[in-house]
Amino acid sequence: MRINSTRLFQTLFLRNNFFRRQFTDSSSHLQADRVVLLHGFLGFRYQLLPLATILKRKGFSVSNFGYPSREDFILNHACNLVDVLNSLSLRRTSKFHFVTHSLGAIILRIALAQPNCPEAAKSGRLVLLVPPLKGSKFARYLQSRELGGKLPKWMEVTSKWIIGDCTGRQLMTMSAQEFEDMPCFPPSSLVLVIAAEMGRLNPLLEGRNDGVVEVEETMLNQPHYRLLVRGTHNSLLFQPKVIECIVNFLSGKEISTDIMYVENNRTL
Repeated sequence: MRINSTRLFQTLFLRNNFFRRQFTDSSSHLQADRVVLLHGFLGFRYQLLPLATILKRKGFSVSNFGYPSREDFILNHACNLVDVLNSLSLRRTSKFHFVTHSLGAIILRIALAQPNCPEAAKSGRLVLLVPPLKGSKFARYLQSRELGGKLPKWMEVTSKWIIGDCTGRQLMTMSAQEFEDMPCFPPSSLVLVIAAEMGRLNPLLEGRNDGVVEVEETMLNQPHYRLLVRGTHNSLLFQPKVIECIVNFLSGKEISTDIMYVENNRTL
């Protein structure tokens, strides 16, 4: 049976008062400002469709970047993103803003450090949703027993089949320090990190987490804004408060009082 994604989207979101208000309340932004969306590992572009549609109604040009997350390596995904940004730059794009989910933040971080990345991508606003900036303890837990993993053999085989041998293997084997040593985001960019937690939702993780990433793993070792919400790794993509915060931040509105400014690497 074929699913009509547009009809499904309307059914799920437009009946909600918040989302209906967002779709009917459009503001004017220069079309030269473009927002690029990046989904996470094992994710897909349709997860960001509600946000993309709201941003378009608010006047932004939007590009929803999709990539086969388990079929290639992080650097190659980043280089493909740079190619897309260079192509979009030809459309009179004066500035890029970005909204990333999970692994998308790592790909963006690498992409912005590439020598051929357009300058228009280095001075916008960045919203990083539950980014594994220190890697993922959960992913490292899933690695093979030969590499120190703790799963039973049958679960190890299953997880390797799901995660794959490219980006998934990098997430399983790269240390927290290797992720922290990645290039910083451009100092000319304003960064907002939105982390989520539901206590110790995932018992395999020691600290507060969203089921996949610990709050501590979302810490960025450069000045940035932070917001912590109650939610799971994927549910925050559809939280009205989160979407409203994203729209306001990208629009340059006054920073909400529940968003804190962090100058150094500290734990919430």
